[in-house]
Amino acid sequence: MSVISMVLVVIVAFLAGMEGVLDEFQFHQPLVACTLIGLVTGQLVPCIILGGSLQMIALGWANIGAAVAPDAALAAVASAIILVQGGQGRAGVDTAIAVAIPLAVAGLFLTMIVRTLSVICVHQMDAAAAKGSFKGVEAWHIIAVCLQGIRIAIPAAALLAIPSSAVAAALNSMPAWLTDGMSIGGGMVVAVGYAMVINMMATREVWPFFAIGFVIAAVSDLTLIALGALGISFGLIYLELKKTAEAAMATAVTAIPAIRSVTFSKTTNKEDRNMAENKIQLSKKDRLAVCWRSTFLQGSWNYERMQNGGWCYAIIPAIKKTLQDKRKNDTAAL
Repeated sequence: MSVISMVLVVIVAFLAGMEGVLDEFQFHQPLVACTLIGLVTGQLVPCIILGGSLQMIALGWANIGAAVAPDAALAAVASAIILVQGGQGRAGVDTAIAVAIPLAVAGLFLTMIVRTLSVICVHQMDAAAAKGSFKGVEAWHIIAVCLQGIRIAIPAAALLAIPSSAVAAALNSMPAWLTDGMSIGGGMVVAVGYAMVINMMATREVWPFFAIGFVIAAVSDLTLIALGALGISFGLIYLELKKTAEAAMATAVTAIPAIRSVTFSKTTNKEDRNMAENKIQLSKKDRLAVCWRSTFLQGSWNYERMQNGGWCYAIIPAIKKTLQDKRKNDTAAL
């Protein structure tokens, strides 16, 4: 592998690590991460197959509150590097899938370590806020985001430092019973991942679509494009029916006399004029800045303050706009 390819792989790993906590641009998803690594290393087809298989496993993984799911980013990046370094092509996909599972668990502990270190970043943000330093708050939030990227970039660089011949020799030295067992286990894990998704999505409204999907999939004359078109069509039909039902429900609610008779107090014209005179209008640029920063909301997530630092980072453009005397009010605003 060339030096340029190695650098690009580390960059992909860094982006995947950041996205592992941000969850906005989806670089951490196995299908995306493996595809990008395959693209920069010239092993696109095997990496896409690997990414698709890992994506089926990771469909049921999600971070909920303080509960951290297995690390899909590390699993995808590390297994893709092992696949490329091993030089087995499509034949090495099953082994890479089996290796990805323990890597995902290892990544879980790395995530917990970085989220614990982010507590230090948040305390530094508190100190910067006490001084009225917007730049200090922003800098420590970005540092916390970068720590998440480094969490994946360092293991990726370590794997790239191992010679390809050593990786290939290790994979080829595995006995047949181990490689066959890993292949079978990898297939079972994919099925379990899909079953977890079905279990979460299973409701009376979607069960008919599951049944229709299984029946249509049995028709061998239909191509993948045809199946995809049918899936999109059924989804659009469901959304339209849901919208129609919600509109009918809203119409029925507004027809209830008790609800129609509710009155609301109104402010006087003088109060309206005073509010209009004192109103501070956020420009489109300000709102777009807050929107963009909100994509980094989870960057400094930690076990002490959770997203508090991210919220502060996101609304700084709005805080700056609302200050009349900037230097006087920075500390109080933060």
